[in-house]
Amino acid sequence: MAETFSNGIIRDSVGSKLGELKGGIIRNKMGQKLGETRNDDIRDSVGKRLIEVKNGVVRNTMGRQIGKVSDFKIKGIEREKDVDIVAVYHFLIKKIV
Repeated sequence: MAETFSNGIIRDSVGSKLGELKGGIIRNKMGQKLGETRNDDIRDSVGKRLIEVKNGVVRNTMGRQIGKVSDFKIKGIEREKDVDIVAVYHFLIKKIV
């Protein structure tokens, strides 16, 4: 995959907009809220906790490790918070849980 991140916009390999990340809110290309990040948690659009990201480790709500932050990076997103990196991947690239 060759998704990229720049100025809060996530694009696919041909440059089409997949969505955006602003202020911890992830939206699809139509502007609909898909989810958000709060502290170390990733929550869906209604606030249900889905994933915890802490100390570089990604865990489901039961505490089972499902990966590391480095497993979910896309080009250009390296300087964002770990929880935002994983949230963008989960909501716009491939569902993790």
